[in-house]
Amino acid sequence: MALSLRVLSEKQLQDIHAATLRILETTGVMVDAPDVVELLHEHGADVRADRVRIPARLVEQALATAPRSVRLYDRSGEGYLELGSGETYFGAWLDNEYLYDSSSRQHRPALLADLVEMVKVCDQLEHVDWMGWAGSVSDVPPEVRNKVIFRTVVSHTLKPIVTTAVDVGDLLAQIELAAIVAGGYEQLRARPFLANASEPISPLHLSKEGVDKLQICAARGIPFAYYPMTEAGVSAPSTSVGPLVMGNVEVLAGLVVHQLLVPGAPFIYGNIPGMMDMKTLAVSYGAPELFLGLAGLSDLGHWYGLPVYGTAGCGDSLEVDAQLGAENALSVMLALLTGADLVHDVGVFGAGMVGAIEANVFANELIGMTKRITHGIEVNAETLAVEAIDEVGPGGDFMSHESTLDNFRSFWYPTVFTRIPAQSWVRGSERLDLTTRLRNRVVDLLDTYEDHPLASEVESGLDECQRRWSGGEPPN
Repeated sequence: MALSLRVLSEKQLQDIHAATLRILETTGVMVDAPDVVELLHEHGADVRADRVRIPARLVEQALATAPRSVRLYDRSGEGYLELGSGETYFGAWLDNEYLYDSSSRQHRPALLADLVEMVKVCDQLEHVDWMGWAGSVSDVPPEVRNKVIFRTVVSHTLKPIVTTAVDVGDLLAQIELAAIVAGGYEQLRARPFLANASEPISPLHLSKEGVDKLQICAARGIPFAYYPMTEAGVSAPSTSVGPLVMGNVEVLAGLVVHQLLVPGAPFIYGNIPGMMDMKTLAVSYGAPELFLGLAGLSDLGHWYGLPVYGTAGCGDSLEVDAQLGAENALSVMLALLTGADLVHDVGVFGAGMVGAIEANVFANELIGMTKRITHGIEVNAETLAVEAIDEVGPGGDFMSHESTLDNFRSFWYPTVFTRIPAQSWVRGSERLDLTTRLRNRVVDLLDTYEDHPLASEVESGLDECQRRWSGGEPPN
């Protein structure tokens, strides 16, 4: 029986929902898109000056039409992640503002070559289910950066992709590229291997860019994760539940728009209900309040019947060290216990600014270990092993008993963590610290990587897109 955890009671969930409806109806939100404001007004929203006040009726209607599960396919269109099924799927973050080089212990700007290595490694990590990125590789011009990253990633993995987009043109380009890979827009709609993650601007501001992306994904059937970053003391009240309430208001406002546009379009409920450290002014990625808020996010999203876009496998440490291990373990454990569906930011540290290949390998090890714990203890006739105990009897041993041979592989075994005897470590015959073991694992994975080449006609189609765009023609 799998272990689970709820941090919010039914009464607390009801109170958060009631507060959310009150804020939507009385305070309202700012919506920068005039066509969306008119749509909301036509359906009964109160529009005055720069405020749109959304009645509870529209929220309930949106929750009724939003799908309870969302499928995100792999590049082949065969395998898929079933969001809303109770499974938790972790996504590796492939690039960031800085790359941490564990051998030199230096931080430097991330390069496209680093991204390629990251994809090749994460493609083989068994607990990395999908890929995402920040769009930060420094040696690619900003105007084409996400397009280049998309093509690089999709060329080296079959795993699903969740993108960010600088603007509407960027998103349209990514969708066009994905449609070429999928065999057409209708094929992509039927079996999307691409999802988009976008944010409102906290507090209470649905920006034009964010709303436009929401409309584009709804119209094309692209799964859409809407997630504010509500930081206590900055963009949300400095209370334990304030960031959850603020984010809930913004996400439900976005859900109303999304479902008014295309009822039943795939929507993923998100939020990063964190806090700013008032001593350093850094937004913490390792604070216990963030991890607790993310657990509450899972409770709230599932209470609404929506798949949840979570966050885990990240931290504040600026190196791949013991602090990062503790931050990763706590966040991953809570993500699994609360059943977050699509969990992003695996491999991110330095308060969201740093990445490293070793960090993803480290997180993969911790996810595997934590999955084994949260799987629970199976109690049945076979695992009770009454017959085996009777056969071995008092004073015997199980080393040579057939039940050991049959079952010992069911235990979790580490890939980079060590279990060598203390005597071997003391003698120095197997003395490799964790940093070295992580780096050795990266080298092994790069050596064993097998490519996933695209078909020649797909490559030609991607080339043609780039030629059109370089000539000034916009994406379709």
